[in-house]
Amino acid sequence: MEFFQINLNIKYDFPEHIQKQLLQIFAQMDGWLGSGGFGNDSGYWYSYKTDKSEKYISCYHEPSGLHFSAYIDAVEWEEWKREIKAIASKTLGFKVGEPEIGDCDYDVMDKLRKK
Repeated sequence: MEFFQINLNIKYDFPEHIQKQLLQIFAQMDGWLGSGGFGNDSGYWYSYKTDKSEKYISCYHEPSGLHFSAYIDAVEWEEWKREIKAIASKTLGFKVGEPEIGDCDYDVMDKLRKK
């Protein structure tokens, strides 16, 4: 297994209706355990342990977006990333992805304001 990190373009200051949909998105992903009591913008998959003793994925909001860290097999991680991006994009109505690699909408706030 390897350690991975990504940020998705789901910002902490997005409107409340976006934030409320995060748990719905998270629950559709394989291995979902829950938020660990840390709120709608955090999540744990496979394990609550994040010490690299076993497979896990976790997330929380930071200024750059929704941050995920994982200790998982590379092939499984790539599949999981593709799936969460697809589910989140369909659910939220904009292209969710990694700003660092350019696979997302950058003008999301403008689109949200127009709705």
